[in-house]
Amino acid sequence: MIACAALAAESDGRGGTRLTTVRSEAPLALRQSADAVYLVGAAGGPLGGDEMTLEVDVGPGASVDLRTAAASVVLPGPLPSRLVVRARVGAGGSLRWHPQPTVVARRCRHEVLARLELEAGACVEWWEELVLGRHGEPPGSVAARLDVDHDGAALLRHSIALGPDHPSWTSPAVTGGARAYGSLLVVGAAAAREAVVLGPTAALLPLEGPATHTVALAADVISLRRLLEAGILGATMAPDTLLFTDDPEANRLLATDPFALLIGMLLDQQVPMEKAFHSPFDLKERLGGRLDVAAIAEVDPAELAALFAQRPALHRFPGSMASRTQDLARALVERFDGQAERVWTTAATGQELFANLRALPGFGEQKARIFVALLAKRLGIMPPGWDAVAGPYGRTGWFSVADIDGPESLARVREHKRAVKAEAKAAKVPK
Repeated sequence: MIACAALAAESDGRGGTRLTTVRSEAPLALRQSADAVYLVGAAGGPLGGDEMTLEVDVGPGASVDLRTAAASVVLPGPLPSRLVVRARVGAGGSLRWHPQPTVVARRCRHEVLARLELEAGACVEWWEELVLGRHGEPPGSVAARLDVDHDGAALLRHSIALGPDHPSWTSPAVTGGARAYGSLLVVGAAAAREAVVLGPTAALLPLEGPATHTVALAADVISLRRLLEAGILGATMAPDTLLFTDDPEANRLLATDPFALLIGMLLDQQVPMEKAFHSPFDLKERLGGRLDVAAIAEVDPAELAALFAQRPALHRFPGSMASRTQDLARALVERFDGQAERVWTTAATGQELFANLRALPGFGEQKARIFVALLAKRLGIMPPGWDAVAGPYGRTGWFSVADIDGPESLARVREHKRAVKAEAKAAKVPK
């Protein structure tokens, strides 16, 4: 069977994305949902002899999240099967390719070729997960190759060949008997600057771009997914600073004091982001150099309001924000023994983390989702299911404070926010 599917997207000029081409051909069926575009296996397979091609074109400023609805099982046939994916992403565009695992069944011969052409300023998150054989059976053979060009220059050339058609694939130099292989490429966002060993069978390597490439082996797909998630944006390295302001001391406080980080997030509304996230440091200085949850919970509200109003004021609305900060401190004392970090250390899943945040005063649904993404992207705190809870803020791109790692990304986040506001304003204008 020969099939070709195509997807093209462009910016709608108001901070959103418009799909201009959605073309399917069995067994490649594209289906749009509220949060992503899904590639659905309309006829099973792939089967030996199938030749499938997917073309993806993401224009400048557009954003696409492309997934598969379920794992695919590659079945044997008289000839090898092949999947070719060609993707182009324009400047400021974002593409997340996250298919479910591909199971390489016994006696199949399969090839996966992916070619990415990225303009400067493009963002990409590209996943690949291969499971070698179904339960209780030996695997088939698979060869996978990923070629990536960025801003007209070669960024990555990566290939791997596994299965009985490829000698020595079970040797310690290749899989060492592991049954699951995966890789994750992240381009255009904050990235590790040095190689990181994620475990005995996984490593993250920095690339130009900036970009990172994580490669992992595991006994099963669940363990594999955890290793790859640990490699997102180099997040295994908890930073000693968060670059949300132009003050190194304020940035260091945000990374090392969970209460300061929560206060900054609470204040991040109706003032510039740098102002909101610098205010915890200013408050600490006005409190004598100590930012204590219990002390703020018990302080005279008028005294705290006066500290917020002292010039320069800590917020555009110092009185109401002083009250909200005290309410936050009281909630932390009542629910988390006064330890701000317990908001996330006690959460076993992303949904529990989201519920903990929603229970805090001043943390509405959007703010809670952004903070889940911030914890994952900036601090490497990734409970299972965090990305589903974070929604669009969990994607690679410049959508919120979770994506800020310096002046350039701050400018891009500001640009995105302006576009979103313009879209919302335009939507209110009667037609």
